[in-house]
Amino acid sequence: LGDTAGAERAAGALEAWSGPDGARRYARSLASGVRARLAWERGRPAEALAWLERGGLEVSRDYSPVHLGTQVPERWLRAEALRVLGRPDEALGWYESVAEMSPHEGVYRAPAA
Repeated sequence: LGDTAGAERAAGALEAWSGPDGARRYARSLASGVRARLAWERGRPAEALAWLERGGLEVSRDYSPVHLGTQVPERWLRAEALRVLGRPDEALGWYESVAEMSPHEGVYRAPAA
């Protein structure tokens, strides 16, 4: 929503969070997703992809009360970054992964087709 300073603070808080090991990995992965989105919004797709690769994807239903641990926004952003960077074959695999893991991903089904 344009509050980049707030997003940076939130990413920092996620990175610094000290909970159980699995939850901490999940929080850091989410922080990388926030930083990737910020890079994308600044027009830096290679940096966005680097953040996504650094953060990995932590699919964790244990730490998500509504089973949103599939990180579909991050998977979608990875597909978009790969596409923009001229890596369409890799992007296709990520687009195809959308709407496979959770009913909450349905909104991505049509654009991914």
